[in-house]
Amino acid sequence: MAAQHADVWNMPGGRIDDAVRRSALLDRYCTEVGPIPRR
Repeated sequence: MAAQHADVWNMPGGRIDDAVRRSALLDRYCTEVGPIPRR
């Protein structure tokens, strides 16, 4: 959902290694989705 629609992504709390892992996953999803034209 964030990869397709969000301008920012906030991850509350947690450990830094978990944030790094989730950020890398989101980067992968964003690459798969590709650029989405702004309206």
